[in-house]
Amino acid sequence: MNSYVKWFVTTLICCLMTTPALADLRVGVEFPLSYSFKTADDGSSLDADGKPSGYILLAQLPFFSGGAGLESYEIKLDQTGSHKISLLMADLFYTLPVPVVNISVGVGYGTVEVGGDNASRYDKTDCSQYFFRLGVPLGELFELIGSYHNVFAKVKVNGNDTLLEAGGTLTTVGVAIGF
Repeated sequence: MNSYVKWFVTTLICCLMTTPALADLRVGVEFPLSYSFKTADDGSSLDADGKPSGYILLAQLPFFSGGAGLESYEIKLDQTGSHKISLLMADLFYTLPVPVVNISVGVGYGTVEVGGDNASRYDKTDCSQYFFRLGVPLGELFELIGSYHNVFAKVKVNGNDTLLEAGGTLTTVGVAIGF
């Protein structure tokens, strides 16, 4: 039995010595490319005016397949005035053990609110999402990343139970670097 323990420890040390070093910390930033609103139950939907503005910040610790993120972006609405939908979310994600590329799945939770001319007519409400992220390494430390988010968000009109469908799909692109 004692020889098996010695063999295991020796093999483990040899494997660790021949494995390339991993980055201590990986951080990244993504920028929204497009946002498409879902159709509401009554058949209506909002239209985005151009691409969203904002960012998604990411951090992943070494020897841990998970990470966290912070999202903050706005979608200007294609209407008269300065109407916009603002989302702020915290994310948790898990990177799957796939060779060559980094595939992550995650969830997020936060708030959604209407801004602009009629912002006082709407309450800030909760929103959630799930997302998929793909990372393609560019050398030892850099990675090109993109993601697809499915957002669930409904904004409540003040004083009644009417809900405005603000959920939709978000696509992003960005870069990550390891330190």
